[in-house]
Amino acid sequence: MWDGVYSLEQAKRGEAQYDQQCATCHQFDLEGDGLDVPALTTDRFRDKWDRRSLRRLFDVISTSMPQQKPGSLTSDVYADIVSYILQKNEFPAGPQPLGTDPAVLDAIALDRRR
Repeated sequence: MWDGVYSLEQAKRGEAQYDQQCATCHQFDLEGDGLDVPALTTDRFRDKWDRRSLRRLFDVISTSMPQQKPGSLTSDVYADIVSYILQKNEFPAGPQPLGTDPAVLDAIALDRRR
């Protein structure tokens, strides 16, 4: 269930971090370069992550990004960035920020059909 798994404040922090850490490659509009750098908001992105756990997305981002220094950000910063990506993909915000507990993230399924 993905309803309200991040807060608006967290997504705002994530936007600032995304702009600093990710936009150089993924672009400020999250559309990637159309070649090697994937978009983070297209139907292709949403189809790829549909019905997968949020932990998988968090793990991919936190272990491989930013490209020049993978894994160099704190878990909280990665959670903020993931929250911003969720917001840009029209997943609804809630009152609580997204945490970093792997078991909790594993229990959250991204379901784009809602």
